[in-house]
Amino acid sequence: MNLIKSLLFFILLVSTSIARENPFVPVAHPGRILTTPDLRPTTPITPPEQNLSIKIDIVRKPPVKITPPVESPPPKPKIITLTPQIPTPPSTTNSTKKKITKPKVTPHQKPRTLSKKRIHRPPVPAQTYPRYRILHQNSYFTLKTDGERLFCQTKDPLIRYRILKHPYRLVLDFRRGNAFASVEKKIDTPYACFLWAGSHNDYYRIVVKMRPNKVPKISKKPNGCLITFKTIY
Repeated sequence: MNLIKSLLFFILLVSTSIARENPFVPVAHPGRILTTPDLRPTTPITPPEQNLSIKIDIVRKPPVKITPPVESPPPKPKIITLTPQIPTPPSTTNSTKKKITKPKVTPHQKPRTLSKKRIHRPPVPAQTYPRYRILHQNSYFTLKTDGERLFCQTKDPLIRYRILKHPYRLVLDFRRGNAFASVEKKIDTPYACFLWAGSHNDYYRIVVKMRPNKVPKISKKPNGCLITFKTIY
């Protein structure tokens, strides 16, 4: 055991004596010159530049002249002349005549034509009125009624007429120069209830007292005047 310890100690001594102080320093061998390595970065060496000349042929074109656009004149309007076409009269030669064919018409399509025969119509009967009832009569006028109308028959012309109130009455004036006795008479009709008549200088007057719900309408006739009445309510 002591022998092994002594052997290891001897090896340690030998190794320490041989060992260098700086292991990174190169070892100096006899007959060699030590050189220190250059640790700086090296730049690549480029070959010397060569004069390269390239011939380029430049072709010069002549300058182009730019001319401004010339405005063309506007087109002339077209003049259209219309010539009237005169229809040519049809020729009367037999060769150019065309036969006109009438379309066939079936019996149910035939147009209706009015017959020239006289249509006998029955005569319209004349309008008949009921028999008049005389209300008053003298040598100048006759006052009569049919129940709905009043007729004053006379040869004297009617000058004027008017409607008065209080009382509600109809006044008729006829032209006449002669005089006659005054008349006051009660009449029984659906439209009137009293009658007055009297003469003046150049006319005579007839007054008819009417019922309040009647409106008279006077129409002149060749032989007097006709009075119709309209019911208001």
